[in-house]
Amino acid sequence: SIALIWQWVRDQRRGAVVRRQLATVQNASASAEGTLLRGKRHQSLDPLVSMAHQFGWAATIDEMLVQAGMTWDVGTFMVASLGCALALLMFTLLLFGSPVISVSAALLGSLGPWLYVRNKARRRLNDFEEKLPEALDLLARAVRAGHPIVSGMKIVADEAPEPVAGEFQRTFEEQRFGLPFDDSMVALANRMPLVDLQMLVTAILVQREVGGNLAEVL
Repeated sequence: SIALIWQWVRDQRRGAVVRRQLATVQNASASAEGTLLRGKRHQSLDPLVSMAHQFGWAATIDEMLVQAGMTWDVGTFMVASLGCALALLMFTLLLFGSPVISVSAALLGSLGPWLYVRNKARRRLNDFEEKLPEALDLLARAVRAGHPIVSGMKIVADEAPEPVAGEFQRTFEEQRFGLPFDDSMVALANRMPLVDLQMLVTAILVQREVGGNLAEVL
């Protein structure tokens, strides 16, 4: 049963990638009507996702998954949590025969995916913060060479290491599909809640309002 659950989770992960690609195409075709790229992943309307929305967990889970750079959606996360809980429930029930121990183990097991994703998100944020100065130097050199800020972000996306490259690529794609520059920059700061990045975004947005030498600001 555990193998079947794991296979189902893998199928859901592949499905999440396809849904994200379809969402990009749909948003691009609807840009004339004001429909923009979504910051949230498409999620299946199953009971587990409905429960996550009902208890207010869905937004927190989705934000954590984005920060971790994972292809899971909320539904996959909930299924993984349920699978871990059931696996530990059956294992401890067979091993100890105690419902109390089994229920306690199931509750702890359900926290496994949350701890895993949270740890991965924290490591990815730390990695982003360490590599941000290099990306900032690339952006400043691009602007100094005469590139507009959007083209400079594309250069960062092409040349910077991950996870900086992926986040700047997403920001560039959002603008390419019609999201206003200011909104895409704010979305970047919201996805990666780091003080240094928030300062960078604020500096760029202020410079666009009041003018000045952007290369020096960077």
